[in-house]
Amino acid sequence: MARRPAGEYHEPTATRIGYGNCLSRLGEYPRIFVLNADLAAPCGTTAFIEKYPERAINVHERRSINVGVQECNMMAMAAGIASCGKIAVANSFGIFSTGRAWEIVRQDISYTRLNVKIIGSHTGIALGEYGVSHQSIEDVGLMRCLPHIVVVEPSDAVQADRLFEKVLLYEGPVYFRIGRNPTPLLYTNDNEFGIKPVLDFEIGKGILLREGEDWTIIASGPVLCEALKVAKMARESIQVIDMPTIEPVDEEIIVRAARKTKRIATVQDHYRNGGLNDAVLQAIAKHRLSVEFHSIALTDFAESGSPKDLYEKYGLSAHRIMEQLGLN
Repeated sequence: MARRPAGEYHEPTATRIGYGNCLSRLGEYPRIFVLNADLAAPCGTTAFIEKYPERAINVHERRSINVGVQECNMMAMAAGIASCGKIAVANSFGIFSTGRAWEIVRQDISYTRLNVKIIGSHTGIALGEYGVSHQSIEDVGLMRCLPHIVVVEPSDAVQADRLFEKVLLYEGPVYFRIGRNPTPLLYTNDNEFGIKPVLDFEIGKGILLREGEDWTIIASGPVLCEALKVAKMARESIQVIDMPTIEPVDEEIIVRAARKTKRIATVQDHYRNGGLNDAVLQAIAKHRLSVEFHSIALTDFAESGSPKDLYEKYGLSAHRIMEQLGLN
């Protein structure tokens, strides 16, 4: 695959846009084939399908298809396309690509280990006003429980752009979880959190963003910003780790954090069961680490509302995280 430089980002940008930019800049690679379930614009694939429409005059440029609102069929088609040597990228909202289509993902993609990239956009309660029918809060668990599927959730648009390139290079099924709303940039110069920019990301590797002595907060996805706000606000010394790969989780960085701070909290815009919480706990149990552990996650369905209000009500805002951890 020909490498092209990632785009530049200067303002809050949704992770779905970072993903779409990567897909567009690497789109000339002929193995990539994109499938949409009538949600091209929301999922960020418009630029790619404009370059490679399904009715292109040159048949070799017909590398996208809109299958309509039929995610189960889309996953079966993606599996068939991948079996012919293509990299199939199947796009929908997370609630549909992992929920409605779960059986097909299990039978046709997980079992066969085919090279399908499953995109779940508009995830978590950060989706906001769409309400419970579209808020995908169990998608990571649905994908983690299946063998052979790598699960990735980028925290900002820069990471989404650069990390999806690694996803395309990876041979095998991947679930790539992205969000709807503009998110503060973390991995750029002069970001608001004082983080040193990272130019390269790896599947299976966490990133230590901030050193600390009293607590370690491990987060994935755009909610990481709330964890970083906690680290700035609290009197305690808070270490913050970005964990973009949830399966397989970076056990090494978890072990180091546990031995250093002795207290770990996970934060994820997802149901408590099956997500980052379980991945980190499994690593702690495997290595027999003695730590105080807290999970900041959802314990029930949410409701319709603004992302800010929902984060405050359901415990994912910086203020509520501090409250739950007893920080000052």
